Amino acid sequence: MDVVHELQPLTGHGLYLFPGVQRAARPMSENTVNAALRRLGFTGDEMTGHGFRAMARTILDEVLGYRVEWIEHQLAHEVRDHNGRAYNRTAFLQGRKEMMQGWADYLDGLRCPRDVVAIVPKAVRSSVEQSAGPAAQLSARILPFSNSGLKSKTE
Repeated sequence: MDVVHELQPLTGHGLYLFPGVQRAARPMSENTVNAALRRLGFTGDEMTGHGFRAMARTILDEVLGYRVEWIEHQLAHEVRDHNGRAYNRTAFLQGRKEMMQGWADYLDGLRCPRDVVAIVPKAVRSSVEQSAGPAAQLSARILPFSNSGLKSKTE
């Protein structure tokens, strides 16, 4: 909660942690996030706002091994039982709390330079590779990233 309180001078004391630019009564739109990514140099083929959700969904399931029901609820997706019926009475709050702490721990673990794989826009990749000294090259790998790499080859 300390992080949330630190953000309040920037985002206000409203309903949303990240309020809309035009109307604080609405959450920040995906277009705002995408525009920020474009200003940072990422193209739409490299990263999108929704791409962060997809990345989290994949890592929480395939890397960290959390239950799909918890992940889907956390992403506000409709969760169906084995008969295809939507069930909304379960919230899995304790499991989701543990999962989000696991996610935070995973992200914190990425801060250690030897474990980081930098995701750099194509436009700046060559300058980053040229400016990285030998020590930096040993401690971190710089890999290209593209949303198209997440799609199966049959699509």
